[in-house]
Amino acid sequence: MDALADNMLLADFFKTYARRGPRQRRHMRALLTQHPLHGVCHILAGVLARRKPMFRMRGVLEKIAVPTLVLAGEHDYVCHKAAKLLHNTIPGAVAVRVPGAGHMVPLEEADEFHRVVDTFLAGAA
Repeated sequence: MDALADNMLLADFFKTYARRGPRQRRHMRALLTQHPLHGVCHILAGVLARRKPMFRMRGVLEKIAVPTLVLAGEHDYVCHKAAKLLHNTIPGAVAVRVPGAGHMVPLEEADEFHRVVDTFLAGAA
């Protein structure tokens, strides 16, 4: 698990937060290593490899009829295309890109994350 965590910290999912400094790197590493190796392997091999790609679900996405916030970090290159698809396909979806954040917006820009979600929820009520 230690070797896997070291490699995962280099991945686009985690690198923006992990590169902010030693404290953030230790924090992200602790979040990753708290899970048993077999659980991480199950997620990577079983769930992610077998899930239906969002890009084949346009018909379902077009039928969403609830207020939808599509929130992504400015540097979240992993989910950039998916966020664009959600925003363009879900009727009335609101898209927000959080400056300075990568994939882990709630950790990387917590105050802005809370502000955006609070603002969205206040408007959706």
